[in-house]
Amino acid sequence: MNGDLSTTSTAPLGYSNTTVSRPGRDASVQEVSRENTGGEDRAAAVYRLQPGVEHEFRKWRCTRCPWRTDADLTAFSEQDMDMLRRADGGPGAEAPLDAPVVGCHLDQPDTAHAFRWCAGWLATVGEYHLAIRLAIAFEALPGDAVTPRANWPRLYASLEALLAGRAGHLRQDASVCR
Repeated sequence: MNGDLSTTSTAPLGYSNTTVSRPGRDASVQEVSRENTGGEDRAAAVYRLQPGVEHEFRKWRCTRCPWRTDADLTAFSEQDMDMLRRADGGPGAEAPLDAPVVGCHLDQPDTAHAFRWCAGWLATVGEYHLAIRLAIAFEALPGDAVTPRANWPRLYASLEALLAGRAGHLRQDASVCR
């Protein structure tokens, strides 16, 4: 074993329809793929994490982060929720190494910060994802990345709470449309 860890980061493609090509900018990117699932484009990048070389991650949750309890969850698709389900873990039921690592929905391919890991997801689920635990052990991610900052807005405590919140938003949205 060469001491490297490979992990996959995935995010919806809401803003770009281009293929990631960043030669010389990020040597840790091994491959990038695109797929269309249910009419929604997605991109996935496979990263090789190297000990002591920090992977980019959001240090602050974005304004529309789905993990925020004040976010409009009707803006996120069922495919987004399926991706969060595949990346979910909990105490005693950690997400396996091959589960996706969630990239911020605002960071798109061919931008300065493509596939930065989502701060809200890291703070809620990160410690229960085996690839994130290894990234911390490899010093590719600081240990405090999996802890919400004291002055952050409230985050959903779990994926189940986020999904329940989204169901409530969708019901409310449907009743307004009638």
